[in-house]
Amino acid sequence: MEFPVPKSSWGPGPWHSEPDQTRWTDPTTGMRCAILRDAVSGALCGYVEIHHPGLCCDFVEINREYCFDVHGDITYSGLLFSSEGKTGWWIGFDCHHAPDLAPATVAFWSSVVGGSRRSVFELLVDHLNKAGMYQPVYRDLEYVRGQVERLAAQVAEYERTHETRRRA
Repeated sequence: MEFPVPKSSWGPGPWHSEPDQTRWTDPTTGMRCAILRDAVSGALCGYVEIHHPGLCCDFVEINREYCFDVHGDITYSGLLFSSEGKTGWWIGFDCHHAPDLAPATVAFWSSVVGGSRRSVFELLVDHLNKAGMYQPVYRDLEYVRGQVERLAAQVAEYERTHETRRRA
């Protein structure tokens, strides 16, 4: 995967040993799941393929109508291609919210001023850290996988209960 800010400049962290994408079928729900690293922020994003036409809508409407409980709410709804070239309708979330640590974003802002000087971004983060107001956390693969499986369980329940209502 190509990143606008080279991964080698992101500094030390788990993002160097994690895969940039992984796909699986959730064993509990049978739902297809995926985790993809955002090329711009470096943050991981989680997705679940949906089958119910009632969920094939804009993510804003999904958040307003269905209230899935997942990290940062649903921030994506649309087509997602698999490595086999298959596509489907997926909903998902990203881990680039306050106080999430997005390694490529930090590297970008750190490079804006260039050289070894500290960026305004780094100084602001340090100040907020010392004040106890901002404690950035990198949402690693294990965390995101747990959130994806949590979302898969909620989507499966939605599809099960709405399928039952349609038959009644």
